[in-house]
Amino acid sequence: MKRLLIAVVVLVAMTAFTSCNQQKSAAKKLVEQFLTDNLASDDYKVMYFYDLDSTKHISDSAFLQMRQKATTNKRYKDGLQFADGQKTKKLNFIRVKMLIQKDTVYQTFYFDDQITQVMAFKED
Repeated sequence: MKRLLIAVVVLVAMTAFTSCNQQKSAAKKLVEQFLTDNLASDDYKVMYFYDLDSTKHISDSAFLQMRQKATTNKRYKDGLQFADGQKTKKLNFIRVKMLIQKDTVYQTFYFDDQITQVMAFKED
């Protein structure tokens, strides 16, 4: 009986770990594509992806303000646009450390609850 319990605990832990890795992998791909499509310079390198997390504590006005401020960020091409769609109640986010034209930059990218699109970002 004790072996069965240990086996179940290990299986649950492995499943949770795999799910988290898949979500982080999806977030990393979205960020990399977003950077490729939108950075004004090709001279950049992602140095580190921090852990993926989520929040329900970003108001609609703060979300819109983040998007608006991002459109004026000179590191990005003019006409920066985010994916269509409303802010989901839960936003997933990942902090990224990168080198852009010899400057070390930290940005936080926000995704919809299913991690299918970049909804906004902020420069830390």
